[in-house]
Amino acid sequence: MTYYQRRRLFWIFTVFFSVLAFPVILYATGWRITSDLTLKRTGGLFVSADESEVEFFINGELEKRTNLLQTGLFLQGLTPGKISVIAAKENYWPWAKELEIKESFVAEARAFLVPNEPKGEMLVHGNYKNMYALPDAGVLVLENERSGKTAFDYYQPSEKNFLVGALFGPSDFKLSVTDITDKRNKIRIRIGEDKREVLAEWIVEEPLPYFFESRGETSVFKPKTDVRGIGFYPGRRDIILVAVENGIFALELDGRGMRNFQPVYKGKNPVFAVLENLIYILDDGRLFEVRI
Repeated sequence: MTYYQRRRLFWIFTVFFSVLAFPVILYATGWRITSDLTLKRTGGLFVSADESEVEFFINGELEKRTNLLQTGLFLQGLTPGKISVIAAKENYWPWAKELEIKESFVAEARAFLVPNEPKGEMLVHGNYKNMYALPDAGVLVLENERSGKTAFDYYQPSEKNFLVGALFGPSDFKLSVTDITDKRNKIRIRIGEDKREVLAEWIVEEPLPYFFESRGETSVFKPKTDVRGIGFYPGRRDIILVAVENGIFALELDGRGMRNFQPVYKGKNPVFAVLENLIYILDDGRLFEVRI
């Protein structure tokens, strides 16, 4: 092969690989040809779930069924715009969210699924009217009435017994049901002054997580009746528990699309406390331990 033939082959291959590399580079950097034959940069989606065997639906179509090793859904090459995501599992309330897919950005969300019938156990029964928690001591404070006066019993659920001679007073626990922060002291939730609003705020200077859209207090719940208590859902900081009307409900802080609102317990006039990732519910004088 002559020098000129080698040179000619070199330029042929150079042009060939340049032409081939161009669409590969475009694809790798997120560009796609859309249905209307225009070239647009795409985005991605990542949704995780705490449970296995969850079915993820995208725009009404089954996209993935998770297992013990893969508990989330990751998609890329998505056309920018609105996308509907549903997470469903047998015997659990479904979770749904409408998210915005943006160019060169992965939209993130975390599904939460509450059992239709949570497992529970009744611990004690008495003339109890209210309940407070002492998380550091692992104690539940049960309010009752003796001889026409307010009295408190101190119950230790881990040992399934009452404490005798406990040195606690009302000032140690009453504020915890209306104004609290998460374990990392980054999120504050509180009941509004009129007791008919729940507000949440990211209280540190760190970047906002995906479930907060802005700084400052955000109204996340406005019922028509008084809110009796609030708390964080066990193992989650983006989900809160709310006692209102005849039930206890789980509510997500993520306000994109809509806030999912799922029942945890329904009874007469329940209040709750969370200790060691367990939910304790007092209703009609009965104390229940609920595992989610």
